[in-house]
Amino acid sequence: GAAGVLLLLAGVASAQAVVTFEGAPTGATTGLEYVAQGVVLSGPAGVQEFDYGGAVTEVVTSGDWYSPLEFKFVVPGNAAEAAVTTSVSFRNHFGPTGPGSGTDQWTATSYDQVGAVIETKQLVGAGVLSFDQGAIHRVVLDDVNGTAFAADDLTFEAPTACGGSYGVGCPGTGGFVPTMLALGCGGSTLSLTIDGGLGGAASFLLLGTSAAELPMGGSCSLLVFPPIGPIGPLPLGGAGAGNGTTTLIVPMPTVSAPVTVHVQAFVTDTGGGMPFSNTAGLALQFAP
Repeated sequence: GAAGVLLLLAGVASAQAVVTFEGAPTGATTGLEYVAQGVVLSGPAGVQEFDYGGAVTEVVTSGDWYSPLEFKFVVPGNAAEAAVTTSVSFRNHFGPTGPGSGTDQWTATSYDQVGAVIETKQLVGAGVLSFDQGAIHRVVLDDVNGTAFAADDLTFEAPTACGGSYGVGCPGTGGFVPTMLALGCGGSTLSLTIDGGLGGAASFLLLGTSAAELPMGGSCSLLVFPPIGPIGPLPLGGAGAGNGTTTLIVPMPTVSAPVTVHVQAFVTDTGGGMPFSNTAGLALQFAP
C-alpha cells in the first residue's frame, strides 16, 4: 500500500547545527553570515550581534533590540533554496539569576513553507525555547512586553540536499515547471519538498527502480520505471500559478544493501495543455 511505498522514500536527517553567533563582530550584520550552516536572519529593523563578554559572549538581536527577528532555514550554502527542519531551539541568557539585567519574556512562532502557523511558544527568563513539530521553514522571535531581547545558541537539524536530478519536468499554469528537492539522506527522516506547482492543487508521487524517459504527450515524460504508486494526494499549499508547495517528512528504514529509488512528482493542472504538470526525476541513493 501507499504507506509501505512511503517507507522506501526515507532518507535524511541531517546533522545537528549549532550557531553560537561568534562569526561576526559586534554591530549590524547582513543576516547572511550563517548561510553555510543553513539559516538566514532578517527583521524589519535589521540584524545585529553584540558581545557581552564573560560567559555570554556574542548574541544576536534585531537592529534596534526591540523588533521581531526571523530565522529562515535554507539549503546550506544557498540562501535562495528554501529548506525545512524538524527541530529548532534558542537560548535566552537573561533572567533574574542570569548574566544580564532584567528578564526577557519571549514569544516565538514557527511557520511552514506556505506561511501557515505550526505552533507558538513563550519563554520567561533564562532558558531554552524549543520547537519539534512539523516541517519548520522559519521561526519569528519577539518579546511579549516589547522590551529588548537577544538570542544565542541556535540549534537545529541542518538539512543537506541529496539525490541527483535527471530529465526535465513539464509546465502547468503560467508556464511554471514544478520542482522537487530531497534534503539529507543517511539519517532518521526524509524531507521531500514539491515546489512551484499550482497552489491549491493535488500532487502525487510515482516511484521506480530505474530511470526512464517515456513520452506522455506535449513536453511531458515519465521518468521512473516501472511506475509504483501513485502516492497521494498530497495537497499543495499556497494560491496561484507557481506558488504551490508541500513538504513530506517520512521515516528512514534500515537497508541491508545500497538502494536507489527514482521519484517523480505530478501536479493536477490543465493549464499547460496536459491534465498535469510534473517535476524532473530524482534519484535517491541510500546505504546501510
